[in-house]
Amino acid sequence: MLNNLFEKRAISFQTVWGAGDFVDVQSLSGTVVNSDTALQLNAVFSAVSLISDTLSTLPIDAYIRSQGARYALRPRPVWVTKPDVDTTKEAFYGSMIVSLLLDGNAFIRVFRDEQGLPVNLVVLNPIKVEIQRNGLGRVMFRYEGEQKLLTSDEIIHIPDVVRPGHIRGTSRVDALKENFGLAMALESYAARFFGQGVTQAGHIEFPGNLLP
Repeated sequence: MLNNLFEKRAISFQTVWGAGDFVDVQSLSGTVVNSDTALQLNAVFSAVSLISDTLSTLPIDAYIRSQGARYALRPRPVWVTKPDVDTTKEAFYGSMIVSLLLDGNAFIRVFRDEQGLPVNLVVLNPIKVEIQRNGLGRVMFRYEGEQKLLTSDEIIHIPDVVRPGHIRGTSRVDALKENFGLAMALESYAARFFGQGVTQAGHIEFPGNLLP
């Protein structure tokens, strides 16, 4: 009876992590940590949502400096209040903030008209952007799906925390990988433990009399 009881309640690595495949394991706790999985943590989602929602709804304007003074740029460029023609201002800036908070970088694709004026801005998936320098030391960008390298006139790169000698900003998910991994492991373990039931029917027999 005791053996059957332990066999039913025991939670092994395989029961918690499925087949126990190590191919995609990225943290010491055995969890896959990336921007998508980290965002599943309640604390991470709440913090990112609060910051992005707050900043994306703040008023924004365009200014120009002349002789050391700052003046409001009028007429105000359309792309300031409507950067992406297919979505709202709040959604655009919110997506940009989320990219900064998780990846440490925000990449914005700039589409221009024949006169070189911006007509549309699109926040790119930072995972699909590679950064390199050309022979002249200029920063160039390669985006998945684009046939040619893009220049700083076509891509606006906003890094967060940049380490010396690096171009790309430091990803918080990568920097805190083990912390996030441990939190996800504990959450998954607890969910599976309670999912199997915290009570077990049965009894234990002991030969003889138990002493008080």
